[in-house]
Amino acid sequence: MLVPHRTRTMSTAIVAGFLALVAPCFLSSARGETVYGTTLNNMVTTVFGAVYPNTTPHYDAIDFQTGAGGVLWVDQNVDFNGSTLSNVFTSTKFSSTGGRVSASLLGTDEFVTPVNDRELIVQRFALDNVNLTTSDGSTGGVTLKIQGLGGGNTALSLANSTLSCNLTPHFYLPSTLAFTVTGSSQIDGWNGRVGSPTVLDVASGGSLRIKDSGNTTTNVLSNKLYFSTDANTATLDASTLVVDNSAVVFGSNPFGDPAKESTMTFRNGATLQITGLNPTSSLETDNLVFEDSSLALATNNTRLTLRNDLTLQDSSATIAAYASATTGGIVASGSSSIALGTNASLQTATVGIGSGATLNLMGSGDDIGSMRVTNQVLFPVSGTGTLTIGNTRAVLELSDGATMDVTAHAKLTNNGSITLQEGRITVHGGASVANNIELLVQTTGTLSIVGNASIGQESGEHGFVTMGGVLTFRDSPTPAANTLSTTNQLDLGSSSTLRMAIDPTARTSDSILIANIAREFTINDGATLDLQAFNDAVLSIGTKFLLIDYPDWQVAMAASFRGLPDGSMFTLGLNTYMINYNDGTYRPAEGSTFITLSVVPEIASAGVGSVLAIVCGALGLFERRRQAR
Repeated sequence: MLVPHRTRTMSTAIVAGFLALVAPCFLSSARGETVYGTTLNNMVTTVFGAVYPNTTPHYDAIDFQTGAGGVLWVDQNVDFNGSTLSNVFTSTKFSSTGGRVSASLLGTDEFVTPVNDRELIVQRFALDNVNLTTSDGSTGGVTLKIQGLGGGNTALSLANSTLSCNLTPHFYLPSTLAFTVTGSSQIDGWNGRVGSPTVLDVASGGSLRIKDSGNTTTNVLSNKLYFSTDANTATLDASTLVVDNSAVVFGSNPFGDPAKESTMTFRNGATLQITGLNPTSSLETDNLVFEDSSLALATNNTRLTLRNDLTLQDSSATIAAYASATTGGIVASGSSSIALGTNASLQTATVGIGSGATLNLMGSGDDIGSMRVTNQVLFPVSGTGTLTIGNTRAVLELSDGATMDVTAHAKLTNNGSITLQEGRITVHGGASVANNIELLVQTTGTLSIVGNASIGQESGEHGFVTMGGVLTFRDSPTPAANTLSTTNQLDLGSSSTLRMAIDPTARTSDSILIANIAREFTINDGATLDLQAFNDAVLSIGTKFLLIDYPDWQVAMAASFRGLPDGSMFTLGLNTYMINYNDGTYRPAEGSTFITLSVVPEIASAGVGSVLAIVCGALGLFERRRQAR
């Protein structure tokens, strides 16, 4: 039975007499229920009658007008869905009209001794301006269970209230839980599973704080606050959700079925914040959608895990120092931004930038934060999408075979660092690429040029393209007809490979134009030139192909590709070529330095010493090709 009580000394006869003299207040609710209303505070002695289904009249719901310090004693399990107390209190509400007050549930026996494992079971539970605590084991544990008769839907409503549960609440399948929040509300100390499909709605201007819930010291799923069914939804419209020192999982979709994905939507200035002093405060779900709203991993070592997409529409995401987020994908539209604190980490499989969208990746700490892409960065097929790395504290890393196709519908601006580690960037003709700081292609990375592409720096900046991996023109559908124009400093590192093609029939070649005289061009010892001939034909002696055009004050001097010193000759297809690193006769009026290939007589017509040098060079070129394959 339910006993609102301060001191419990009255006999059953006295109680019966008390109930006979006191007329209970009741009213009919909107659901057609008969509601019993009573005052719960530290001055109430006892209320028995409404508990029993055979009392006249029978009450479907109970509304406690709660005073400060009110205690509800539960000395028998209250179960509207059981055989003993059938259909008792399908709805229970604690409310206060005098400002926010505290109340608690206390499990006891009839001698006021604390008793654990008491149960209060109800279909619809509401708090209005009340902070309600279910007691712990030392004062008598009461478990709140919310379930529907015959699997009917259930409801939990918090209006400017807090529900603290030292014993985990129970929510049952197949009931669907409507969890509504208004005002500044909180759940505190919840652990284990919420077994009902959940529809969470935080009304405009309201906030829900999930505090000290789940076990934040371990990553074991069963120890978290786990909304454990599929297709949960949360909607926050101009409202706030705070995961505070808690480990929360919102939804279970183990097989990746789109129909079973859970989605949390934030719109019209709504906010999701993950915070707390514990280093594993975390949220895991399928999809997060932000529309003109914001996400903040606000403190060190907080975690966000998304099995699917983080959607940013005119929205922002902030990841604090040493915090981390993992997503299946990032979908950007409108004007959106991601700010990374010191050593913050954001990992995603894909990044999709919509037509007309701008995604700005910024560093916001004393040291570098990074966004790692493991699959693909996609620009729109029409219109223009913009990706900006905003400052030197931000790194965009492509790894694990990830690709970024910078098409004519793309605008890429790098004011920080782009790193390719087992990744590939393809720059197409017509793309807008401003590399103001550094594009670093590591030994397993590839920079691919298709068409007449341009990579340069904006006014007043100094950009570098540093090659440790492959710079290739041969991925193009039109080999031997592609050009990279750059105003950056180009550094071909000792582990780099430059893959170019010539077309003897068309007399064309892939080429590099270093257009800014204030920038350097460097060929480090060990850099490899890998040439291939397409549409081969026998050429006239003296026919030339331009490979690289760079400012004449930066003469390559002794620099050369591996195995190809200045003036060396080699046979490629039907012709023999000589490489010249400072061909002053190619276009003497232009004031540049040119690296060219010139057709020369066959190696057989040269002297013995030259033949030996040519053979060694050819063997080196063959070995490089064999390794490349």
